[in-house]
Amino acid sequence: LSRPLPFLSNNAHAVCFILFQRRRRDEFRSKLSIFVVSLLNPYHKVDCRQGRITCSEDFKFLARKLTHGVVDKELQRKSALELEMSDSVRFKTQEFVKAYMKKFGKEYRRA
Repeated sequence: LSRPLPFLSNNAHAVCFILFQRRRRDEFRSKLSIFVVSLLNPYHKVDCRQGRITCSEDFKFLARKLTHGVVDKELQRKSALELEMSDSVRFKTQEFVKAYMKKFGKEYRRA
């Protein structure tokens, strides 16, 4: 999409570009959500000592909240076209989830 296609109007080019950005953002969010769920799984186990998630609804709520939070933070730093699951994003997400769950003490309670 770097060169305009001759048979599309300028408005159609803008729509195509917006759709392409949305697809890239959605792909990033999908990959990130899988990673966030894998980070939250230990907190959902019975033997978890800190920040234990007791019900599935809270687990789903947290996974969605944390995923969208990280996507929003990354979009502040980069455009949708530059989003990718790099080691840096993985590390920052891992630290963010640890710090977030540490706030709740022994058991997670939705506010």
